[in-house]
Amino acid sequence: MATHTCRNLFRRIGLSVIASQIAVTLLYGSEILLFSSTSCTAQTSADTKIAPLIEKLKLEGEKNKQIRRGAADAITKIGLPAIRPLVPMLRGNRNGRVRWYIGESLENIAGELQDKAKILSDSQLQQAISDLEEALRALEYNKTKFPHDSFIDKNIARVRRPLSALKAEKEIRSISLRKTFESIFKNQWLLGTAIYLVFFPSLWFLIIRFRPLWLLRINDFLKPYEFKLPETWGGAPVRIRDLLFFSLFSHRHKVLDAWVTKYLTTAYQQFQQKNTVGERAIHIPVLAILNEKKINFLTGNSLQSTFNKNRGCLLICGEGGTGKTSLACQIAKWGIEGSLCEHKMLPVLIEEELNFKLETGKQPLLEAISGQLQDLIDEATPISEELLKHLLQQRRILVIIDHFSEMSEATQQEIKPQSPDFLVNSLVITSRRREDIKVTHSILKPCGIESSGLVKFMEDYLEKREKRIFFTNPELLDGCSHLSRLVDKREITLLLAKLYAEQMIVAYEDGKRDTLPESIPNLILDYINRLNASVTEEQFDDATVQQDTKILGWESLKATYRPADVKIKDVMQKLGGDNAKTRLKYLEERLHLIRTIPPAKTEIRFSLDPLAEYLAAFRLLDIYGTDENHWINFLTDVEDKTKNRQEIKGFLIAVRDCHQAKINHTHISNFVADELSRIIQLVP
Repeated sequence: MATHTCRNLFRRIGLSVIASQIAVTLLYGSEILLFSSTSCTAQTSADTKIAPLIEKLKLEGEKNKQIRRGAADAITKIGLPAIRPLVPMLRGNRNGRVRWYIGESLENIAGELQDKAKILSDSQLQQAISDLEEALRALEYNKTKFPHDSFIDKNIARVRRPLSALKAEKEIRSISLRKTFESIFKNQWLLGTAIYLVFFPSLWFLIIRFRPLWLLRINDFLKPYEFKLPETWGGAPVRIRDLLFFSLFSHRHKVLDAWVTKYLTTAYQQFQQKNTVGERAIHIPVLAILNEKKINFLTGNSLQSTFNKNRGCLLICGEGGTGKTSLACQIAKWGIEGSLCEHKMLPVLIEEELNFKLETGKQPLLEAISGQLQDLIDEATPISEELLKHLLQQRRILVIIDHFSEMSEATQQEIKPQSPDFLVNSLVITSRRREDIKVTHSILKPCGIESSGLVKFMEDYLEKREKRIFFTNPELLDGCSHLSRLVDKREITLLLAKLYAEQMIVAYEDGKRDTLPESIPNLILDYINRLNASVTEEQFDDATVQQDTKILGWESLKATYRPADVKIKDVMQKLGGDNAKTRLKYLEERLHLIRTIPPAKTEIRFSLDPLAEYLAAFRLLDIYGTDENHWINFLTDVEDKTKNRQEIKGFLIAVRDCHQAKINHTHISNFVADELSRIIQLVP
C-alpha cells in the first residue's frame, strides 16, 4: 500500500518509472537487501538444523526425555526461521509426542515474536505473520484429524494471540505511513520539498553508479545557468548546479576514474610517441637510492609510500646522464599501469620553459599542463579548467617537471609545491641538484653503474635490443673491460653505457669489432657520426655536422656552464653560411639532436644534456687551444661559480676528458687537467 502510494506521488510529477524504483528504495532500502540476504542464509541454516532435531523428538523412553527437551529448546532458539520447516513436519504427523513438542516450540516462538513486534523490520514482521498463519492452518488441520488431542486447542490459542498482535502492529504501521503521505499530499510545500530533497540526489547517485561520464556532460550543460538573488537577500550569485545538489557528485572519484580510463589507451600511445620517451624506450633497472635506502630493483610498488599520500612529491636528482629522465619516463608508465597508487594516472611531461605571455588571470603552469594533456588525450579542444583542477587535486594526473635545475628563475618560481594555490598533488621533479622543496617529499637518486655491475647491464641491454646472441661471453667481457678503462675509476653513467653498447652493435654489424672508441669524447663523436650515417638522402658530411653541433653546444653552455635554451637567431649567426637554417633543421629533423621549444618556437635545446656538455667542451678546446691565459681565465671563472658547482660538474668532467684526449701531454695540458680534477673532487 505504501509503495503504491509513493509511486502515485511521483507519477503526479511525471516521473513514474524512476519514482517506482526510488519509492521501494526509500521504504525498504538496504533493509530489504540486508534482511533478504541474512534471512536466506538463516533459512537455509534452519532447514538443515530442524530435521535432525525432529528425529531426536521421536526418541521414546524416559531415558531420552532430556534429549527431547533439549531438541525442543534448540528449535525454539532458532526462532522465526524455524517456523517454515516445522509446518510440514507438524501437519498430519501421527506421532503425538512430536506434535506436542512442535506445538510447544511454535507457542514459544510466537510469544517471543509478539514481545519483539516493535523492533521487527517490516520484512521480518511480514514473514512472521505469513509463517504463523501457515502454522495455525496446520494446527487447525490436526484438530480435525486428531480430535482427541487436547493439546492442539492450547497450541491454537497460544499461536493465534501473538498472530493477532503482530497483525495489529502491521496495521498501526500502515496507518502511520499512510497518514504521513496524506499529510505530505495536503501540504504542497512539504510535498515539493520531499521531492526536491530525495529525487535529485537519488538521480545523481544512480547516474554515478551506472554512467559516471554522463555527469561531466550534465555539468557542462548546467554550467552557464545561474542567477542572482535579489539585492534585499544579498544579491549573491546562485548556480543551478548547487541548487540541484549536482556539485556534490560531478567530480567524485568514480567520475574521474571513468574519465582517466576512457583516455588511458590513447594517452599511453601518445606518451610513447614523444621524442623524449621514445629515445628512452629501453629501460634497464639500475641501483637507486630512495630516501637514503639502496634499492637494487626499483618498481612502482617501491614508490607507493610516496604517491599514496594526498600530496605526493618525488625529487629525482643526480648528474647529467645518470638516467633521471629515463627514470621519470618509467615512473610515468607505472602511473598509467596503476602500480604507483590505488588508481591510475595520466602523465604530463613538462620539459620547456613556461609561457608567461598569457591573458590576465591565466596561470602559466596550469596552461602548460592543459596543453600537454590535450596532446596526450588527442582531443581537438582542451578540457575545462574546472575538470583539470579536480584531476590535479585528486591525483589523476602525474605531472613531471624535467630539467628543473636548468630552467629559468621565472619558471622555477611558478613551481612551488608549498604554495596553498599549487594544485598539483602528484609531482615528479628531475634536477641536477638537491632542490630545497619546502614540502614533504621523497628523494630518488639513480646511481651510476659500477664496474662490477657493468656486464649484467650490458647483457640486459643487448637482450632487449635482441643483439645478445651476436657476442660471445669473452667478447662481451672484453668490451666491458674496455669501457671501464675509458672512464677510469669513476662510475659509468647510464647514458655512456647505452652509447657504448650501441657502438658495440655498430662495430659488429660493420664487421669492425676492433674499432671501439679509445676515449669518451671519441664515443660522443662516433655517436654523432652514426646518427649522420643513418641519413640516406641530402646528407651533410660528418665534419660539418660535428662543427655545427660543437658551436650549438658551446652557445648552450657558455653563459652558465650548464645546458640551456638558446635563441635560434643567435645560433644562426654563429653557424654562418647561406644554408645555416637548413643545417639547423637537419640537426633537428634528421638527426634529432636538438628540438625547438614551443610555444614561441624561437629557441632550441639539445635532446641530451651530456651530449651538449661534451660538444661544448670540444668547442672550448677549439677556441682556447693551448693559450694558457684563456685557460687560467676559464678556471678562475669556474672557481667563482662555487654556488652551482654541482650543476656544472658534468661539463667540467667533459672538459677534462676532451682536454686529455685532444691535447698531448704538455705543461698547459697537465696544468688544466690537474686543476679540473681538483675542482671536480671538491664537488660533493
